[in-house]
Amino acid sequence: VLYNPFILTHCARCFVFGSPQLCPSCKSFSLCINCNTNEVWSWHKSECEQFCMIPTPLRAGDTDYLRFVLRLFNVMKNGPFPHPKEKESNGQVVFSINSLCTNRSIQTTEFISWAKSFSLVFQKHITFPPEFSLEDLIDFFCRVKANALGFPFTKEETLGWSLICQISYINHSCQPNCFIEKGEDGQVNLRAKRNIREGEELTIAYIDLDQFTNKKERQSYLFENYRFVCLCPACVL
Repeated sequence: VLYNPFILTHCARCFVFGSPQLCPSCKSFSLCINCNTNEVWSWHKSECEQFCMIPTPLRAGDTDYLRFVLRLFNVMKNGPFPHPKEKESNGQVVFSINSLCTNRSIQTTEFISWAKSFSLVFQKHITFPPEFSLEDLIDFFCRVKANALGFPFTKEETLGWSLICQISYINHSCQPNCFIEKGEDGQVNLRAKRNIREGEELTIAYIDLDQFTNKKERQSYLFENYRFVCLCPACVL
């Protein structure tokens, strides 16, 4: 999903900048001229209705997590975002998400408390998908915390964040051999930074390495946000 500041300026499907058409109901979803189709608007209808069921005060300010959960629920109900090149079923998407680690046992007490409180808000106002429980939602928040990545589409800013399982399976390194970039039509591509030996593990950087030149600061930030201690070659020297 896009961060709040970009909802009005970028397409929710392909993420291009422009003058997208804003959903008149939820006012949190916009489409560019190329993505502005009846199929996509029909797909958005479910999450739009759910979003509008949330009390207005809870829809003020930062709604990233709120929209992210509603996106999950919509995928479980109607399948993935309509995309000409990707035809995953909703079952495949949910299975992939559930295969990601939660690291729940080592999440901070504060985060677990927040996840439980926020999950109760959803339970009060939103109808959960069949066989999806309060504990499942708490686990989902933990998976997001441990696995979600920002959209590094420009060097100047990050537009939003995502849970792309194929990318989330890739481990972090402070000396990565790969990076992710925006592809065509909203896709995220994995690119090699250098020649990679046969059998060598693919790695990416979960953080902006230019901002974290100090090893202890990097390790502290990674543990605080992703709950692991980095032991890559740059951190064990």
